Amino acid sequence: RETICSHEGWSWEDPLTHGNRVSSLRSDVSADVWVTANRQIVRWDGTAWVEMEVPFAPFALSGTSRTDVWIAGMDSTGIVVSHWNGGAWSAPVMIAGGAPYYGRLWAHATDDAWLLVAGRLYHWDGTSWTDRSPDGGVWTQLWHTASEPWLYSSTDQLERWDGTAWQSVSLPAPVPSETGLVEL
Repeated sequence: RETICSHEGWSWEDPLTHGNRVSSLRSDVSADVWVTANRQIVRWDGTAWVEMEVPFAPFALSGTSRTDVWIAGMDSTGIVVSHWNGGAWSAPVMIAGGAPYYGRLWAHATDDAWLLVAGRLYHWDGTSWTDRSPDGGVWTQLWHTASEPWLYSSTDQLERWDGTAWQSVSLPAPVPSETGLVEL
């Protein structure tokens, strides 16, 4: 069992004795921590890690509260998402066919979530998921500020969502093609 501690008193302890790799983590309070690792989800309830039953193999997780958590993953039909409302997971919703080479999920509000998968960006508006990918490039990275998503493409294109449309943002210098943009 491995434990990593910070000088502020926080520690991370691998909850799974078989050492699965963590792919997503979300928390808003110390008694509500969610982790996806190796096709499963575990949740810290304040006293113990509890394995959550999910209807597919998750690869991304995000949420705004204990009653607003999204997961994205794969099932036999392709890429799907499901929502936790505090008591149960919603039925999985198909987003796209095929297998993703990358998946990133960001929930900003109950009616505002973004999923980047297989080079495309999808948006939840409180009713449905729609493709909101800007033109050009294969989108490889999704970041966000407190209120807006940013996208980066394989062709060094950077875009910012202003609430109604995508705006191109110039990078200060060429990004080395062998490394690409890692963090924003």
